[in-house]
Amino acid sequence: NCTSLESINLHEGITSVGAGAFMECDSIAAVTIPASVADMGDSAFYGCDKLASVTILGTALGQNVTDKDGNVTEHSIGAKIFNGCANNAVFTFEEDSVFADYAVDNGYVAPKETPDVPENPENPENPENPENPENPENPENPENPENPENPENPENPGGNGGNSGSGNGGMVSDEDKANDNHWTGNA
Repeated sequence: NCTSLESINLHEGITSVGAGAFMECDSIAAVTIPASVADMGDSAFYGCDKLASVTILGTALGQNVTDKDGNVTEHSIGAKIFNGCANNAVFTFEEDSVFADYAVDNGYVAPKETPDVPENPENPENPENPENPENPENPENPENPENPENPENPENPGGNGGNSGSGNGGMVSDEDKANDNHWTGNA
């Protein structure tokens, strides 16, 4: 039991880590295992509750390296292990591999089946009409949706008024303005 050991950086040239070598070392937070390690004994880091970062520069892993699900929050693997892989590379594990189960359980790879995701997450109940979700069958002004103030006369949205005279919202064309036609009102 090593209560004050906080990080382990094994040096290149070490070829194996014995079974239970760092078992119950409660203070270990980071471990680096060099590529020279060809054999990692079972339960090498069993009971290391604070273990948060594991860097494995090689490929050998024993069974039950740790006993805590999800306690490793950062995992990095040596740079040359994935050289030559395309950006969309597919990684395949043997189904009965301990590492394959560990990788899925801890989120390193996705499970074989994923949950369904709604097509329109912003308005999943009515993806057809997001503008009027209270009444999707009836628009707000069905007779003239572009001119809701005066649906009978789309040319004169204010209702009253004209080019000569007074009104409360009649439209004046550029031609009338140029000909100095008299008009008063609110445009």
